[in-house]
Order: sequence, then structure tokens, then C-alpha cells
Amino acid sequence: MKIGIDIDGVILEVAQQENIDVMIDDSYDVCKKLSENRIKTIYFRDKEMKKLEQNEYIKEVSSWGEIYRYIKEIERTEWIIYNN
Repeated sequence: MKIGIDIDGVILEVAQQENIDVMIDDSYDVCKKLSENRIKTIYFRDKEMKKLEQNEYIKEVSSWGEIYRYIKEIERTEWIIYNN
């Protein structure tokens, strides 16, 4: 039975309310919606899943190591921006 809840919309609303810096998800639809709303999103994509075009708000990865390195890169960039 389908109850008609827009889960992607709920996730977006919570991310906005909680001021999420970076969201990690493996859902194409969630990542697309978050990135379209200017929330940095890490798309954990398996090779059989749909590709998303990367931009400043979306990064496609396929391992936890890539996630770690990307978050460290974000931290370094923000540290440089705030300390100059």
C-alpha cells in the first residue's frame, strides 16, 4: 500500500531546517533534489545506478574513501576562505 508521502521532499525539508552542510545518499532522486536546492550532496553511486551531472553542489563517489577525501577537501577549502 502506497501512502503518498514525498520522501524526497521530506528529506529536503529536514536538510534545510537542520542546516545540513553535506548530505550523503545513494538515491538519484534525493541527490538531484538536494543539489538543485543548493545543498552539497555526495551521491554514493554503484556502477549500475543512474549518473548525475556533477556541479558545485553534487559529487559522485563510489567508496567511503572518496567520501572521506572529498569532505577533507571541503574542510580545507572552507578553512582557507575563512582564514584569509
